[in-house]
Amino acid sequence: MKSPLRASLFTLAITSLGFAADPAAPATAPAVAAAPTAAATGIDFVRDVQPILETKCLECHNPNKIKGKLLMDSAAALLKGGSDGPALVVGKPDDSEMIKRVILPKDHDDIMPPKGGPLAAKEIDVLKRWIAAGAQWPQNLTLQYKTPEQRQALAELQKKLPTLKNIQILPDKYSLETKRDFHRVVVLATFQDATTKDVTNVCDLRVADSKVAALDGLTLKPVADAGSTEIIATLGGQTVKAAVEVKNGTKDRAISFRLDCMPVFMRGGCNQGGCHGAARGKDGFRTSLFGMDPAGDYIRITREMPGRRINLAIPEESSLIEKAVGAVPHSGNQCFEPDSVYNKKSSRARSSWKAKTPRSRSPCVPPTPTAPTAM
Repeated sequence: MKSPLRASLFTLAITSLGFAADPAAPATAPAVAAAPTAAATGIDFVRDVQPILETKCLECHNPNKIKGKLLMDSAAALLKGGSDGPALVVGKPDDSEMIKRVILPKDHDDIMPPKGGPLAAKEIDVLKRWIAAGAQWPQNLTLQYKTPEQRQALAELQKKLPTLKNIQILPDKYSLETKRDFHRVVVLATFQDATTKDVTNVCDLRVADSKVAALDGLTLKPVADAGSTEIIATLGGQTVKAAVEVKNGTKDRAISFRLDCMPVFMRGGCNQGGCHGAARGKDGFRTSLFGMDPAGDYIRITREMPGRRINLAIPEESSLIEKAVGAVPHSGNQCFEPDSVYNKKSSRARSSWKAKTPRSRSPCVPPTPTAPTAM
């Protein structure tokens, strides 16, 4: 005026401001027209405003670098402002601090952005018209600083947008069952030259009813216990929708070795051919290649080397975990961070096993080895 997955998300409905007629004026005097809408001014946030903020402002005003105590990655942050007050005054561009700073003389100490040259007259005009039209901000959208490489890719996309043929949301319908369920949303664009591009990060993506489901970044999660809504994606003047069904969205489910643990092994590369998925395993521990035999992996992990590979008394000291997070030497190096979602999933699984394992049975061993109930 580099962000990890993601800072906090706020959704604001910012409406256009209007001006009432002068009460002292004659009754026949018409009221002053309300501020024009974004559509009337031809301003599209994703197409016109987002690139300016992400390439010219967020380098200094992102969660990792908050210059002047000002964040500019969300509508809520702009309205809150920084050390000089609100950066955005809806409907009043001349009163908005973000406009006051970009129109200062080139040699002024407080001009924004401070490096890379001042904004072009066209860019300033876009920001002014956007604010005057109500400063519409897409639901759940949090901006991210764009590196020079990302800027180039975005510029190439902008050039190619006139040849956009269609966009589609993948998959075309979503089903969320239990509060642990989630889906990654992908938006794919197809152009007239038959090429395709993942445009999930640059399109306007929102959920029609945020009381049923919500987007956490690009991940769809349930909010209500049950209901139906839609995901709506807009890019280059085209809009597409995908159905969302939520069932038991506020109810948790039992820990599943197949659903919760096997994906962690795959994500960490534990069951690859160059590691424990090799025919003879590695360092005395063998799993099936790419998780082809979950039932067999369950037995090998829970019954081989009891008390060491899985330590139910002190779960966090299980060698399976300590090696994965780099707490002890591991020939496969560190697989994931201790505070990562993958370790948290493993922790929940270990806690569940500890709580539900009968004293009369070996830890985590299902009644029937060929059909583990924990799966």
